[in-house]
Amino acid sequence: MRHKRHEAQARAAAAREPKAEQLAARRAKAEQLAARPAAASEPEERDVVPWLRQLGFNMREARSAAALCSDIPDAPLERRLRVALKYLHRRGAGGGQGGVTAPGMPR
Repeated sequence: MRHKRHEAQARAAAAREPKAEQLAARRAKAEQLAARPAAASEPEERDVVPWLRQLGFNMREARSAAALCSDIPDAPLERRLRVALKYLHRRGAGGGQGGVTAPGMPR
């Protein structure tokens, strides 16, 4: 009986080893991600395309407006968005689809 118990414990320990290795690998990856400098994620945070897409502009419009913002790379996100929105407003892009209107009001 002890022999069977010992074999079962050995099998259970062997089954836990890969899980422990996977857990250690996940922890190491998480530490690497946490140790990355903030500048690595900065372009994503400063990109205006996702913000314009959330406002209802299509990808072509958002990218063309973002191209204008490349002239002001050091500007804060708010300034870059303002430049992009002014450009899109002048072009009449979006066709009013992204705008919010009150019920019963014409677009």
